[in-house]
Amino acid sequence: MRITVGVPDTLIKPIGGLLRSRGARLARVTKIRMSATYSIWIEPKGPLAARLQKEINYLADPYGGPTFPPHVTLVGGVNGPEEQIIECAKGLADTLQPYRIEFEHPAYGGIYHQCVYMLCHQDDATMAAGQLSKQTFGQGQMSSYMPHLSLLYSDIDEHVRKQAVTVVKKRLDEHSVDKLPDTGFDVDSIHVYTTDPDDKLCKTWKRIKELPITK
Repeated sequence: MRITVGVPDTLIKPIGGLLRSRGARLARVTKIRMSATYSIWIEPKGPLAARLQKEINYLADPYGGPTFPPHVTLVGGVNGPEEQIIECAKGLADTLQPYRIEFEHPAYGGIYHQCVYMLCHQDDATMAAGQLSKQTFGQGQMSSYMPHLSLLYSDIDEHVRKQAVTVVKKRLDEHSVDKLPDTGFDVDSIHVYTTDPDDKLCKTWKRIKELPITK
């Protein structure tokens, strides 16, 4: 589900004037910019991020998925002007307190963007951060929050997803030489990304802003 952040009249009027003065070309650019879709992520860092990125890259080839940065989504599918999205994200970062994400185990889901993932522990701080993020962007009453770090985006059949989970479990097992260097990560910032839901290859996805959690 996409959520649109409302555009105040103070933004609409100047934009309208620019469109009249600069013509159809600017109108097209402005329309694209205002219809972009954004997501708010938290990301691991250092050796853990590198190891998770390695796993994402490893799974992408045999299962026909794209590569993307390792992340846990706080809220996604948000539409609106970039400046307003960033302002809302700044308010969220100012309200959140640092917390920690802990991984539980690899799992699989039934949709493209939850094909194979690391399920995260649903402790109070993690769930509160997710709920606050959804409320900030108008999704508080519309969806539940399942914290997870995706490892594979794909439409493969369920039995293939199960096979992929088995592969991940073996590769990340605590006795493996290629195990994860940590069981989770500390959260001290949030990231604003453009995430076009129609771009299944994630080619146009990009980070717009990193905002520190200031408390």
